[in-house]
Amino acid sequence: MTHFQGEQIDMCVAVSRDLTCQYLSSKNIKLLQQGIQQAIQLQQAIVRQVTTIIEKKDIVQSGPFRYCLLSESPELKYFVHPLALSKLAHFLLDTLIVST
Repeated sequence: MTHFQGEQIDMCVAVSRDLTCQYLSSKNIKLLQQGIQQAIQLQQAIVRQVTTIIEKKDIVQSGPFRYCLLSESPELKYFVHPLALSKLAHFLLDTLIVST
């Protein structure tokens, strides 16, 4: 390793340390806590929705496909986002596989 490469590595470590300190500053801790709370709320909404779907037997089989309609739920606001809907679908599928 050359002297120049060693300086570059030291600079990268310093920049990384500075970014980490900025990320973990008291201002950003609140944002991190809000993000964690939102993730918890989303996961709880997914579990409640899957429980409701299974209890009401809302799953319709159409050939090799299964589907259900999400309606009349206070948690519908979470599932307008594609990733949240995908998490719901995967969790529902995993739950169905385990329960049968």
